[in-house]
Amino acid sequence: MRFNEVITAAIVGGIAGFLTSLSTEAIKYYSKNRELDIELVKIGVSILRADPKETQTEGAREWAVDTINFFSPIKFSPEAKTELLKNQLRGFDYGYEPGYDCTFDNEGRPLGCRVR
Repeated sequence: MRFNEVITAAIVGGIAGFLTSLSTEAIKYYSKNRELDIELVKIGVSILRADPKETQTEGAREWAVDTINFFSPIKFSPEAKTELLKNQLRGFDYGYEPGYDCTFDNEGRPLGCRVR
């Protein structure tokens, strides 16, 4: 092997190593951010589970619906949002069916689901 080929191989190897470590860190960063997003959605769901008549948390309920909508590819309809602001969320269980998060109205009708 010639000297130039050795230098070129070392440079290419160094760049490949750098890009590999950079992409690994980017994946870790994205994963951690997604974990935080999921925690915000869980907080939103817990707020919507509270009885709005007892807790007087209209502003928090609006934040919860907006947060869930922000992180979900499937948005609540205006009617569903109105129901969530006025009524206690029931029938929601993260472990109900693996792989899906769903919300239901007071009669048990689905308001929306998303794949985890």
